[in-house]
Amino acid sequence: MASPDTLGPRVAPAFGSILSLDSANRTIEITHTPVNETGWPIMQMNFSVAHHVDVSGFAPGDPVEFIFDYSNEDVPEIVAIRRVSAREVIEALVPDDEESSGNEPN
Repeated sequence: MASPDTLGPRVAPAFGSILSLDSANRTIEITHTPVNETGWPIMQMNFSVAHHVDVSGFAPGDPVEFIFDYSNEDVPEIVAIRRVSAREVIEALVPDDEESSGNEPN
């Protein structure tokens, strides 16, 4: 049977906020939303950054949406990232169906 690493990339999207950025070592620490594909809850963690990804315009505090490869769960790697609004991060935390199930009048 093939090991997970030989199956190719396994990617997942997430939203979060950059806590720290180390351009020299190509790592980003992010607090991210839950990730259904991996079963990860909301948490803070470090990601490596693929060499083709330009992170020069990012800074701590930036809200982001990113796609990462979790083929190696010990070292998940960001393969795409973009700045988003804080509202988009909040909406990722509270999906529309949860918002609409609130205290709406009948």
